[in-house]
Amino acid sequence: MKKRGGLKKMVWVALSALLIASCEQPDGVTEFINTNERAGFMSTTGNSDKIIDEAGLETIDPVLHMKFDGDLTEEQASTKFNEAVALYLANNKSDNRDIEKEWLYRIWNYTGMKKDNDTDGKVKVHVGFNTNKGEYYDINVILDNSGDDREGGWDYYLIKTNFSKEDVVWVELRNAFVQLQGTDGWYLKRCYLVILDSDQEQPAIGTSAIVSESEVWLDNTCNLCWDTFSTGNIGEGRLNF
Repeated sequence: MKKRGGLKKMVWVALSALLIASCEQPDGVTEFINTNERAGFMSTTGNSDKIIDEAGLETIDPVLHMKFDGDLTEEQASTKFNEAVALYLANNKSDNRDIEKEWLYRIWNYTGMKKDNDTDGKVKVHVGFNTNKGEYYDINVILDNSGDDREGGWDYYLIKTNFSKEDVVWVELRNAFVQLQGTDGWYLKRCYLVILDSDQEQPAIGTSAIVSESEVWLDNTCNLCWDTFSTGNIGEGRLNF
């Protein structure tokens, strides 16, 4: 955490070079008390062992996901994902550019290389935005991957928000809540989010980003419980339509 400022600056520089360039609980979260802690409980968030009422909550699935081995640098992984995003955008052009103001944004996280770092547990994120029309949250963005999951390395996602408003003229990333379900702990080393003008279907200019050198363990003492890590309100920059 002592190097967060320098790392944050480096990530912003990397975003530009590649042309890609608070802590309140989300609604529906309630406390769950379990006094039978299991061996190996690793959570460092202070927000573990919650039961979340998911009834009636819509889910948002990524439109694109790619996984990269931990041997790749962030620059190498980002370059490969940039190419995949460009192909996706070319093959999925919308006919509603002048009608709705949805936006695309990216999430990527890095699973650290520690003992028992990996997880096959369910992972999701809630993403907070500021807009000229007020605050907005993308709830239940599902980052769960099939097969062996998060064994160290990068996971990149492209998300299309389900917020459609013709009169949105600017948007900013505000915060994010990363959540893990179950007792298969996870070491989240880094969590980044970014909105890029080059990804948008409508004409846009600017960038907004969340840069979190998280270095946090998520874990629970029961299989139905959820642990939550909050980035805090650290979003910077603005995307203008």
